[in-house]
Amino acid sequence: MHATLDQFHVGRIKIPDSVADKQLSAKIQVEKNKEEEFLQSARIEREITAVEVNQINLKKEKLLRSASAEASLITANAFALSDQIKNGAINNGTKALLDRLEITSEEHSTAYTYIRTLQNRQNLGLSVSYLADSNIVKTMAQPVVQP
Repeated sequence: MHATLDQFHVGRIKIPDSVADKQLSAKIQVEKNKEEEFLQSARIEREITAVEVNQINLKKEKLLRSASAEASLITANAFALSDQIKNGAINNGTKALLDRLEITSEEHSTAYTYIRTLQNRQNLGLSVSYLADSNIVKTMAQPVVQP
């Protein structure tokens, strides 16, 4: 038989020590389980964060290396183009100079190019001058003295 009570009052209930110890042990175990779960979760988060930091550092290194390589390529191309332009200008200038001076001999133009190449060497001290009576050493025959 079932009965519905609209009010029920419980008096003093004494919980035995063994039951209280079991309930306390169960609560402590639940808290220890929660603590271990939290520690595991924190460890996983640290590892995930370390992986993400490593990925970001790898991307940064990749970007720095590719930017450095691209800058080196641009610089090398610029130097090559500047050398090409400079050499073209030197060739055109030399041709115009030789035409203007009416130097048509291959021997003379080769001599001019050789002297210019020597002048442009950094470790060579070269000066070109013109011959004159004052800078030529002249020798004379010495009279022979008879004993």
